[in-house]
Amino acid sequence: MRGAVEPFYGTPYVQTILVFGLSKTDGGSVSEEEWINFVDTFVTPEFREGLTIVDSDGQWMMENGEVIKEGSKILILLYDNESSAEVDDTIEQIKETYKKLFNQEAVLRITSAAGVSF
Repeated sequence: MRGAVEPFYGTPYVQTILVFGLSKTDGGSVSEEEWINFVDTFVTPEFREGLTIVDSDGQWMMENGEVIKEGSKILILLYDNESSAEVDDTIEQIKETYKKLFNQEAVLRITSAAGVSF
C-alpha cells in the first residue's frame, strides 16, 4: 500500500472494504443465493484466511442522474502489506466480475492501513 501509515494498535495490515449494490437494472435484486454463489466462487478461494460480510442499505446516483436506494453487501478484507500488490489485482478482478455478472455501474472500494489483533 502506497504511503502506508503505522497503526496505533496491533499488527499492521491493509484493510479493503468493498460495497456491492444489490439492485439490478431490470428492477430486481441480487438474491441471497446469487450473492452466496458469487462469494463462494470468486472471493473465498482468494481469501481463505477469512473475510467479513455485513448487510447494509445505501444509495447511489446512477450515471443518468437518478438516485436509487438499495440494499448492499459490505465485504471487509484484511491482508498483509507484503502481498498488497498481488492482492490489489485480485480485488480489482472481483469488482469487475461482480459488475459484469450483475450489470453494475460500480463497486465502491476503500483501502486503508489498519492495526489488527486476533
